[in-house]
Amino acid sequence: MWSRGLLQQRLPKDALEGQPQAALHREGRQNTKHQGLLDASKNEVNIAVEECSICLNSLTEASATTLSCAHVFHSSCVAELRKFKVQQLCPLCRAPLPPGPEKRFEEATLRFLVVHQMVERDEASWSALPASAQREMNEAAADWQIAAGEGHVRAQYMLGMAYEDGLGVTQDNEEAARWFKKAADQGQAEAQYKIGTMYDDGCGVTQSYKEALKWYRKSADQGSDCAQYNLGYLFESGVGVSQSYEKAAHWYRKAAEQGHEDAQLKLGIFFANGFGELKNDEEAFRWLKKAADQGLIEAQWKLGLMFKEGRGVTQSYEKAVRRFKEAAEGGDEIAQGLLGNMFEEGNGVLQSGQAAAYWYTKAAEQGQVGAQYSLGCMFKEGRGVTQSNGEAARWFKKAADQGQVFAQCTLGDMYGQGCGVAQSYSEAARWFKKAAEQGDGLAQCRIGDMYTKGLGVAQDYVEAARWFKKAAEQGDGLAQCRIGDMYTKGLGVAQDDAEAARWFKKAADQGLAKAQWMLGRMFYYGRGIKQSYAKAFWWNEKAAQQGDAEAQSMLGKMLEEGSSAPKNDKEAAYWYKKAAEQGQVLAQCSLALMYGQGRGVPQSIVEAVRWFKKAADQGLDVAQYSLAGMYKHGLGVSRSNDEAARWYKMAAGQGHAEAASQLALLDGISSERNK
Repeated sequence: MWSRGLLQQRLPKDALEGQPQAALHREGRQNTKHQGLLDASKNEVNIAVEECSICLNSLTEASATTLSCAHVFHSSCVAELRKFKVQQLCPLCRAPLPPGPEKRFEEATLRFLVVHQMVERDEASWSALPASAQREMNEAAADWQIAAGEGHVRAQYMLGMAYEDGLGVTQDNEEAARWFKKAADQGQAEAQYKIGTMYDDGCGVTQSYKEALKWYRKSADQGSDCAQYNLGYLFESGVGVSQSYEKAAHWYRKAAEQGHEDAQLKLGIFFANGFGELKNDEEAFRWLKKAADQGLIEAQWKLGLMFKEGRGVTQSYEKAVRRFKEAAEGGDEIAQGLLGNMFEEGNGVLQSGQAAAYWYTKAAEQGQVGAQYSLGCMFKEGRGVTQSNGEAARWFKKAADQGQVFAQCTLGDMYGQGCGVAQSYSEAARWFKKAAEQGDGLAQCRIGDMYTKGLGVAQDYVEAARWFKKAAEQGDGLAQCRIGDMYTKGLGVAQDDAEAARWFKKAADQGLAKAQWMLGRMFYYGRGIKQSYAKAFWWNEKAAQQGDAEAQSMLGKMLEEGSSAPKNDKEAAYWYKKAAEQGQVLAQCSLALMYGQGRGVPQSIVEAVRWFKKAADQGLDVAQYSLAGMYKHGLGVSRSNDEAARWYKMAAGQGHAEAASQLALLDGISSERNK
């Protein structure tokens, strides 16, 4: 379970009482293969002899020990013999008894510590020990093996450690598990924890959460902080046990109170999020600080967030920056992204686009998706970096590939516009759809537009309406306006003015000018809603004040008519002109008429011609007809039957009956003159 925390491994607490203890860390261990070092000593104790010659009771593998003379006795019987000061001899062959297991363990461990310190000083490596160091390890391993075979619990544990990590022996998980199990069966807490991890991971033994839980609990009950932490993790994640934040918190607290930094982090997270009914920002801050002060990087940036948000502590951007910087300089990509954001916004530091881009780049290069998106935005806008749509698209693509929804939507826009990438509606639609399927309202609206227009996908009003409705139901104002328009026209949905008005109202209430205008039209004509000039005027005025040309034109019409408000040609001309200047064709034609008649503006035939021409150029048949009349009679322009005929012909081609009649008259006059 190495992924569940920095689980520091160590010699047993009593490995060498009075001697320096060496902490063994998983980091830097090598899987080595020293052929034959302990191959012979791995053999099981020979218990062909069925009874101990000392006590005459039956022998078992667990209780037996083999002396150097190959005779087998109970380990406990040999230990009793050693208590006597005379006749330290084998009862059968009278060979001297070898050193006792405690003595062998101490001598072996001293040899190991010498070699271990060489490795720690980078004077050697476990995978390539000097010959002298290898001899020391061979001797140490042989003595551990003998002591362990005689039931020495610390020797059993050390053998397990050596086999697990290939420390001077051939790495062998099964052999490691066997020795850890022997020590664990004798109640050694560290071994119980280790065999628990092996059952947890299925390493050297058949994977079993039940067995892992059993051994973790035994070790935890003896005070092992690592076992307590792992128990907490199992209960938090519900792996092999019923998920329980309360039990997880119980074990995390026990480990945290012993200084286990990962448990302190977990406990801080529990208090911050209210897991296990522990919601308390002050306690969250306290535990995160303990872990952060021990150098735990994740705790450092999480503590930074507490300072940034003022949770459990007085809000301080400066202290947040300090904690983010600690973790960022430690290489943490999340902290680097957070620090980049502080520089971008100028919170707790002098605002600097260059510094923001520097930290975003560090985070982005490590795959931090938020930083990739932010860096894309900086390149797109040229903030802190040289503006580059190509670089922006590259970083958006990296974030989009990781599923970042804003990056996917932005990338879709870039493909649609051919900005920084080759223009491709099919790619645009593909990225919009990815973001839309994640529930992003803007992307849903965008893919709806693609289906409406048949850009990059086959035109499909039903699909368009489906996506518009999804976004609309999330409260997206533009989508609400779009689906309202679909109901008005009966595109992809059954035509329904009442539904259209309902969606327009939702969007209008959010301040969307286009929806306010469309709702105003519904009130004006009484479509799907009770007719009301007053409400029509109110909604059109709100939209017109936001600059919506259609609403400005409609407002001008209502003021010219005097519907809902007193007739006011001056105000009507004011709004017509605002709309006309934005290219609203009906407003251009209406303004031309007002200039021609001198209503609301000083009369000016020249201005009338100018605005008729603008509307006529946009294809408005009424404007084309009026402009033709100006040319026919020479009003504001030089008289020209040819120009008049040209404009009458355009209007007639659109079905304008009076234009067709006037064109016929002009043709008749021309024929008479040619006779």
